Amino acid sequence: MVTFAVAESAEGGSNDVATNAASTPTAAASSAAVESMPGTSGERPAQNLATKQTSLTAMYVQRPASVARQKRITALLFSMIVRDFQPFSIVEDAGFRALLHGLDPTYVIPTRHQLSRQLLVSKYQQAVDDVKRELSTAEAVSLTTDSWTSICTENYIAVTAHYVTAEFRLGSCLLECIRYTERHTADNLCTELRRLITEWSLEEKLVAVVTDNAANITAAIKQLQQTDGLRAVKHLPCFAHTLNLIVQPAVQSINNLKTKVKNIVTYFHQSTVAAAKLEELQAQMRPNQGTLKLKNDVVTRWNSTLHMCERMCEVQEPLNAAIAVLMNPVECLTTEEWEALKEIAVVLKPFDAVTTEISAERAVTASKIIMLARGLTTACNKIQPTLKSDPSKQVLAKLLEGMQKRFTAMESNILLARATFLDPRFKKNGFVTDSGYAKVKDSVTAEVSRQLSAAPTDAQPSATPAEHNRAATSVVDVHDLIWGDFIRSTAVAVRNPQASALSLVRQFVEEPHIGLQEDPLAWWKARVQVYRELVPLARRSFCVVATSVPSERVFSKAGQLISARRNRLAAKTVRMVMFLNAHYNE
Repeated sequence: MVTFAVAESAEGGSNDVATNAASTPTAAASSAAVESMPGTSGERPAQNLATKQTSLTAMYVQRPASVARQKRITALLFSMIVRDFQPFSIVEDAGFRALLHGLDPTYVIPTRHQLSRQLLVSKYQQAVDDVKRELSTAEAVSLTTDSWTSICTENYIAVTAHYVTAEFRLGSCLLECIRYTERHTADNLCTELRRLITEWSLEEKLVAVVTDNAANITAAIKQLQQTDGLRAVKHLPCFAHTLNLIVQPAVQSINNLKTKVKNIVTYFHQSTVAAAKLEELQAQMRPNQGTLKLKNDVVTRWNSTLHMCERMCEVQEPLNAAIAVLMNPVECLTTEEWEALKEIAVVLKPFDAVTTEISAERAVTASKIIMLARGLTTACNKIQPTLKSDPSKQVLAKLLEGMQKRFTAMESNILLARATFLDPRFKKNGFVTDSGYAKVKDSVTAEVSRQLSAAPTDAQPSATPAEHNRAATSVVDVHDLIWGDFIRSTAVAVRNPQASALSLVRQFVEEPHIGLQEDPLAWWKARVQVYRELVPLARRSFCVVATSVPSERVFSKAGQLISARRNRLAAKTVRMVMFLNAHYNE
């Protein structure tokens, strides 16, 4: 009883209550009665005592976690490190170890080397096998690629793959994010792409490669197209990069105004007194709206200039008041310049909206390029009569000039034209000229005809069981005498690939259009059996993405992994962590 009372105390129970209860006369009498019962004694049997000691030991000595539980927690720990780009050394941090011990004292925390040298390698290989298995089921694949330089002045190349799944959804995966030490010549880049295509067994599936407009990668794709088995691969310049080439000269045409705006923004970013005064005046003059900070632009991103101008216009009155209160430490904009800034923001806004829409990864985008290019031109022509300031008119003129130069041949790009034609939202409406529409329609018809010609066909129509029975029981087939000519003429018509292709394409064109916000892949999924010969062509067209933004997003994540605190990561570690991060977050 003493031992039990101590145990209760250790568990947080009241030792005094247990002792008092044992010392009462009733308890003493009960104890004496037990001891005086026949066959009992004051001493407990040794077996009962051993059992009691075992149960008490189980109460205070915790068993180690089972192998299954240990593996499950370790897998979750590893997933957290990879998903959130945590350092493997986090398992050595005192606070983190205390947290895990508090959650499960029986869990044995693995070492950093067990995670980075054993588990990382095995998980990476497993993920590679999963991606290869997924890509093996894809009928067609497109690639995007780009390069990036880390804060450690190390160059990396990323390649992403995109495809339409069996369930008619857009799938994407990271194939590589590797440190590249060679010079970025066309020959070297072509060799690297060829190696990757072979390694992932994409020779028979690759439709297009989407890159920026740099001369070296453009030349590399042209070399790649000379390789046997890859001659049909198309090169699609990144549409977002093309927009950047159009907008940048337009923005540079107003450098004087842009410099004045940047000077104001820079001053309020560098002066804490000025920033505090601007915040105070916003609270006074815009009490029902939150305080806003000025935005600065980035040289490589034209849309940052738009965001800088928009923010300036949002806080115009508090900003002018702050500059006046601070005794004009920086030159303020004139009334005319403020009006010009507002009009410039209106002019650039459609380009920003198109960049956002075209950069989606989980929506069909290649089929929108022709439509969006025409829509931007239309938007600029509508805005033009409303402009009053010379700077805004100058920006608009530069934009129209750039679009005239880069958008003229859009409909002649067979890759984009096919995607637009096969999109049930657009079809014929996606083309301005009848010649452009007729050309792509003929191209699709010819492709379907080739597929029908390549399909195995019997010389004679298949006989039914009834026909077999008649042939076996009758020397003269009466059914063939009556219906034979008709059946054979019908079979010949069915086996005419050109006629069948024309009929199929005509039927597709005559289908009603779907809404702009509807999913074209869902439309095709519902009609797989109706347009079996067109479906492969639709898959090949819709797997192509309009921009190389997916590769650029990889580098945004890589910047979180390779930081000032973690600047000594091995190249193979970066490669495996980036691949697993993309795989886990799909």
